[in-house]
Amino acid sequence: MIFLDNKYTKTYFKIIERAKARPKPDCYTEKHHIIPKCKSFNGPNTKDNLAVLTFKEHWVCHHLLMKMCKTPQQKYSMWFAFDRMGQISKNLGRIKNTKELERIKLANKELCSGQNHPSFGKKGKLHFNYGKKNALGYKHTKEWKKERSKARKGKCFLTIENIQQIKNKLSQQYQIIYPNRSIEVIHNLKEFCRNNKLNSGHMAQVALGKESQHKGFKIHKL
Repeated sequence: MIFLDNKYTKTYFKIIERAKARPKPDCYTEKHHIIPKCKSFNGPNTKDNLAVLTFKEHWVCHHLLMKMCKTPQQKYSMWFAFDRMGQISKNLGRIKNTKELERIKLANKELCSGQNHPSFGKKGKLHFNYGKKNALGYKHTKEWKKERSKARKGKCFLTIENIQQIKNKLSQQYQIIYPNRSIEVIHNLKEFCRNNKLNSGHMAQVALGKESQHKGFKIHKL
């Protein structure tokens, strides 16, 4: 049994059994995973693990799940899920008890802070370049930052040829028709507009077919 053997668990499964035995209600309903899908419970994503509940039943079931947990990780997951139910915009009109929501949010804040946080005490990965551990709460010293700043000053990691190759690869090809009917194929529309004192926004509209021409220039996307 992954849940505690208490009155809340018994009530929870009574609601689930009643929901599975009846036809789908005509009112608003929501799908509910009987065994939660979160890592703490690792419930299967199958039809057997689904129950169609009314909003009130769904709300009550998530309220009960918080009191059925065995481990702190499970409790954290269930408090977080219940807190999220109150934050979803479509549920705001159905939830009237603001005191209950306040209690949920405060409890959720306490449960996911400090030692109760799922990432508490976990070490970060080694930095791919400097060999420094980016663990939670780790901060580089001012001396280390100054050394890295000095080491990187004046260095250019991309040559002009590399930058031009990237520009050509990312740029679209366009066919330009000049006012004198001459044709040219270009790769960089903004640069062409800048050199010819044209508005790149209007030229883009011409390329999309929303304008016929701009200052006598026509353009087609290749």
